[in-house]
Amino acid sequence: EEGAYVSGLYLEGARWDTQRGHLAEATPNVLFSKAPVLWLKPTKTSDLATSPHFDCPMYRVSSRAGSVSTAGQSSNFVMTVRLPSH
Repeated sequence: EEGAYVSGLYLEGARWDTQRGHLAEATPNVLFSKAPVLWLKPTKTSDLATSPHFDCPMYRVSSRAGSVSTAGQSSNFVMTVRLPSH
């Protein structure tokens, strides 16, 4: 199959509900939580499901600091990851 598994990522201000398999509100007083292993699969935009999701930005570092590019995004921005939500 096409794609790649990615691990070692963290969510800021949210958590992953392992029992329901989707993004959920953060646990009180917990800013960062471990993200699940993600399978990044190349997909045409027209083929994406329309189920409830959150387009989560992925950054190289948690501070998101960096120079702003001509596109208006931080140089630490990597990509947007589509995460199931409720």
